[in-house]
Amino acid sequence: MREVGRIIAALLAAMVFGYSFALAGASTALVSLCLLTVPLVVAGLTLFSERLLTVAAVALVAQYAGALYVADVGGDLLAPLVAAAVLLFVEAGDLAISVPPRTALDRSVVRGRLLAAAASVTLAVAVSAATLALAALGLAGSTAVRAAGLAGAAVAVAASLVLLRAAAGDRNAGPG
Repeated sequence: MREVGRIIAALLAAMVFGYSFALAGASTALVSLCLLTVPLVVAGLTLFSERLLTVAAVALVAQYAGALYVADVGGDLLAPLVAAAVLLFVEAGDLAISVPPRTALDRSVVRGRLLAAAASVTLAVAVSAATLALAALGLAGSTAVRAAGLAGAAVAVAASLVLLRAAAGDRNAGPG
């Protein structure tokens, strides 16, 4: 299962890289950023460290943000899918880290991890889609947009904490 998690995470990272280059082309700035990002992603997937995996996820987001900047894209309609890919990258990488080598997983553990990943991805896609819809209103810089942005950030942080606590509770409970 460890290798499957790493392969899935590597494929998701490749999707983010590919989409970044599809947006911005092979510009010098994006290739330079890629030369910094790829080693971080490889380290995150091979050294089995949660910190490195987090750094790798941030590097993927930076790669995508760099592509948006280079391509001068005002709003990317596929941003929710990129957010989902990065979250799934972290989930798959975390699964690879947390499972000892040559260990069979109980179906309930796999099911619980898949449900937690589905909840995280659903939240990310919903928040990203709501942000895109709000941006499409053309109220940039207004107090209402700032308030909605702050409220959205607060909801995203609170929901993430609830999901993390639920997942931690499931992990600490052990086999029942």
